[in-house]
Amino acid sequence: MNGSGVPVEARRCRRIPVRLPVNLLIDSAVGEISHPGVTLDMSEGGLRVQTVAALALAQLLGVVFSRHPEPCRVAWVGAAGSRQQGEAGLEFVKPPALPSGPTDLV
Repeated sequence: MNGSGVPVEARRCRRIPVRLPVNLLIDSAVGEISHPGVTLDMSEGGLRVQTVAALALAQLLGVVFSRHPEPCRVAWVGAAGSRQQGEAGLEFVKPPALPSGPTDLV
């Protein structure tokens, strides 16, 4: 088992621990709002983030690593009072493009 209660063997993609600041772009009634977060781990299929933003299952949002938001869907949300409170699993809607050089990361 891993920290999110899923047997490691059941995962579709290997996860790599990565702590990286991100911004979550979430649509609201007043427009798109940016919420800070941090990645906890990533795979080619998605990422686990920690944030204070209230997220819902299947919600669509953008994750900004550098300049361009990557469209994601919320796959799971940590339950209140659990070890995963404040965490969420995000699935890439389409695999992100790999950076081609240092300028892509700015």
